[in-house]
Amino acid sequence: MNSTITQHDTNAYSIVIQNIQFYHNQPPITTSNQAITFTFTFAVTLSIKDPKLKTLYGPILLTTTQPMIVNSNQIYSNTAESIVRPMLEQRMVSLIYDHLTSETLAAKLSH
Repeated sequence: MNSTITQHDTNAYSIVIQNIQFYHNQPPITTSNQAITFTFTFAVTLSIKDPKLKTLYGPILLTTTQPMIVNSNQIYSNTAESIVRPMLEQRMVSLIYDHLTSETLAAKLSH
C-alpha cells in the first residue's frame, strides 16, 4: 500500500507502509459475571522514501488504542472487534495525515 506525495511538483516521495497490526490484550477472566476490559491497538510502521528508494524519514511506528469493557458472554463474539476496528482505522488515517503534514516533518524533508 504505497501513496505518493509531491513536493514543489519536482521531487516525488513514496510513503511506504511496512506493517499494519490490529490486536488486543487477553485479560484474565475470573468469574462469568464480571465485565472485563479489552484494550484494542492499531499500529502502523511507515517510512518516506525518495525516487531512488533511499529512506528519507523513518521507519516510525504510529499507534492508537481504545479500551472496551465487555461482559463475559461477549468475549467470543466479533462484535467488539467489528465496532472498534473501523474507529481505530479512521483514527490512524488522521494520525498519519497529521504526522505527514507536520512542520517538523516538512523541515526534515527540506534539507
